[in-house]
Amino acid sequence: MRYSTIIALLFLIYKSPAQTPLPAGNIDSNTKSNKPKFGVVIGSRITKLDPVFNEAGTPNITAVTSESLWGFDLGFTSRFQVTNIFSLRPNLLLLFDGSELYFTKKNINPQSTVEKIKVEIASLSLTIPATFNINDKKISPYFSLAPGYSYFIGTDEEVDKILPLKKSLFFAEAGLGLDIKLKAPDQELSVELRYSHGLNNLNKEIQTDYSLAISSLKRQSFGLSLYLRAKKMRK
Repeated sequence: MRYSTIIALLFLIYKSPAQTPLPAGNIDSNTKSNKPKFGVVIGSRITKLDPVFNEAGTPNITAVTSESLWGFDLGFTSRFQVTNIFSLRPNLLLLFDGSELYFTKKNINPQSTVEKIKVEIASLSLTIPATFNINDKKISPYFSLAPGYSYFIGTDEEVDKILPLKKSLFFAEAGLGLDIKLKAPDQELSVELRYSHGLNNLNKEIQTDYSLAISSLKRQSFGLSLYLRAKKMRK
């Protein structure tokens, strides 16, 4: 009885209609849309290191403020489509940004002086945005949320002696953008405006007046980026 059942199953499999393969050039649209895309990104940003003054830190400094500096970023981007309107878009970027810090110093005479320290940072950054599109049309608005990590690979040596920064930065990012499908097959251009907010204190808190005057130092930035992605399909 067991052998007859096996033979019957084999006969049914043999007789079942075979799936007709898709002709070349007519690849299923769902298969195409789910293939990953890779590309490049370039952007500009305005960055500010936001200090919190430590009143008990040092008697020689009475206030700390900061101003923003322009910077830029470039690197590699990708897109992994999960559903028609949801995707993951990891980015690996090289960032150049910074900020100006102003320390108000206490003098013997009634007038105080202000010293400026320009902090310039080069870093490698990894973000993994979760992106939600409004639709899947040729021009599609979207919003994104992303965790991020930056590792500082370059800072000014003279600044490091008086105000060293921690090497690692964890941050959260939110963005609004547009996906634009180009005429070239399987290519897209994305334009995105984003805000980034640092989560950890960057001040190392060494025994210098500048470092002791700051209880917390966090980075925040606004940026505008252009992404160009493509994928290759077999003919």
